[in-house]
Amino acid sequence: LGDPPADWSEIPPGADFPSLMEQRDAHYTAVVETHLLAPGDNGLLIAGRGHFERTWPNQFQPPLPENIAQRLERMQPGSVHVIFTHIGFGAETGALEPYLLDWPIPSLVSLRTTWLGELGAALHFGNFPPPPAGVEPPPLKQGLALGHLADSYLYLGPRSSLTRSTINPAIYRGDETLLNQFRRRLDVFPGGAPFTVEDLIAHETTRDEGDPRLFPD
Repeated sequence: LGDPPADWSEIPPGADFPSLMEQRDAHYTAVVETHLLAPGDNGLLIAGRGHFERTWPNQFQPPLPENIAQRLERMQPGSVHVIFTHIGFGAETGALEPYLLDWPIPSLVSLRTTWLGELGAALHFGNFPPPPAGVEPPPLKQGLALGHLADSYLYLGPRSSLTRSTINPAIYRGDETLLNQFRRRLDVFPGGAPFTVEDLIAHETTRDEGDPRLFPD
């Protein structure tokens, strides 16, 4: 696993979140260097999108520390190949997605040699829900394209067909140690957590009982 050991009970609410994220990415990078790059092996690395973007899409001030992909590329150029998964094109999904419908499922295409790489990155970020009330993210960089963030694009089907793994909420209930651990971690989110443990349980209950689609809109 890439995450460093952490005692979340010792991390106070309002802690320096970017610093915590830097520790996570530094540790993950060291694991990859030690167990993959040093012996000359290849590996499939899985983490959230922000850990592997080739450049930060937002205009952060001060700039954020390097993520995993940026650190590895600085130390060993050409060692990382970043893949984004198709989840739609934001408000332009209806106009652009038909161009992908005859692709085999799955398909992996280059963002260097296809029109996808030239698409504005804002179309990708338009797939996500807005931030919580009172949280204003920094603006996206001007002229940023998908090809600036990743190398290839994985197509698993149209947005409306994508599904998620559902979780049985019963695994949370009654386990106060686990729930308190979740609460401690959520307390560290800058600007407040986007949900509570209680919301998570309710959301997973709804998800488990009904719609498994990733984007039920």
